[in-house]
Amino acid sequence: MNRLRELVEKARHRLLGAEKRLKVAGNRWQVNHDLAHDQHKIHKALEHKGKKQLKSDKKLTQEHGEMLLYEAHRHSRRAYRAHKRQLYWVAKAKKAAAQVAHLKETVADREAKLKKLEARGAHWNGHNQVNGPNDKANLELAMLLSMTHGSQFYSQEGALDLDHGITGPSRGHRHDCSSWDWSILKVCGIPDPTGNDYNANVFTGNEAEHGEVISEGQLDTGCDIFFGTAPFHHVEKKFGPISESRDTVGHGSDPIDKGTVSLLPGPRSYRRYVK
Repeated sequence: MNRLRELVEKARHRLLGAEKRLKVAGNRWQVNHDLAHDQHKIHKALEHKGKKQLKSDKKLTQEHGEMLLYEAHRHSRRAYRAHKRQLYWVAKAKKAAAQVAHLKETVADREAKLKKLEARGAHWNGHNQVNGPNDKANLELAMLLSMTHGSQFYSQEGALDLDHGITGPSRGHRHDCSSWDWSILKVCGIPDPTGNDYNANVFTGNEAEHGEVISEGQLDTGCDIFFGTAPFHHVEKKFGPISESRDTVGHGSDPIDKGTVSLLPGPRSYRRYVK
């Protein structure tokens, strides 16, 4: 009995530690999100004003425009640095959330879910195409497969590749939260919500401009959760209906893994792309 009490106490301490790390990561993410958002707004305002003044016939006005553009560039760099720090804290938050919400699945758990989805008629062609009876079953299968078989790296640099939602793009290509999010829709044969046949560049800001705006209580498989203030800085895809769990799947660090609807503090926006 004493041994059992020791184990319970250790588990309680681990949970408290994980909860503290999740709170710290969330707060640090929020600070850098707000900084990136503010600096981006200043950058755009100065850039607009500077470009306008460069069109003037007056030399002094043109010189002032050049100064404004230089200042705009400084704010752009500050916004970028804050954004990079956000990415670091998203990764920390996802790791802590996995411990708090017991999101880590055993191989047996995942195989059981895969068999359940296959029994419903969803199947994988072994590469980057999922077919089945309905979009939601297909999306669940694609997300599970992506967590198991997807590329284990994160990059916001390189050419966009939306054709490898399950196996993931090769190194040298962009592989971040928004590109992964859109690629999952594509491998399930869901039409591009932007109407561009998946040929347009995507990021969280323009993803959120499409789809049906919904409430948290309406979240279901395939819906997107956008964290922060527009143009947003992280997106996760809902795994299963909100009535069953708060689980999400997303690409916030090297692995593609689970998160939760309340992963990060601050405002959240929700979009639905499939019925």
